[in-house]
Amino acid sequence: LQRVEYRIEAAAPAQERREQLRMDDVEPCLVLHRRTWSQGVVASVANLWHPGSRYRFTGHF
Repeated sequence: LQRVEYRIEAAAPAQERREQLRMDDVEPCLVLHRRTWSQGVVASVANLWHPGSRYRFTGHF
């Protein structure tokens, strides 16, 4: 990979996503929006939803 771009934010998920993640109605999610590049072009795009009470983000490049 050449480059990684990411943004992390708190968000209230829709009811369907709450059910999929087995979340309470008032719990926020941490959402990681990520894009990666390889050889000058976008290689992947992902929006990863995580229940706020069960996850934390750490990392390095």
